[in-house]
Amino acid sequence: MIVRSNEHAHELGLRAADLHDQVVLLADRFKRMGESLRQMNGHFNSTVTALSGQQGVYGKLQRFK
Repeated sequence: MIVRSNEHAHELGLRAADLHDQVVLLADRFKRMGESLRQMNGHFNSTVTALSGQQGVYGKLQRFK
């Protein structure tokens, strides 16, 4: 009975460790995705500024007219 209980506890421990590893991996992927989205947002904003800002393409076209 004790041997069976120990085997069961060991199996639960292995499953818990596997679940923990999956949660850590998922959290890391969300973190990297968030960093990528922040970087992409920065690139988007700088592109919009380059297009529509005072010194951007739109502003230069307006002055060219």
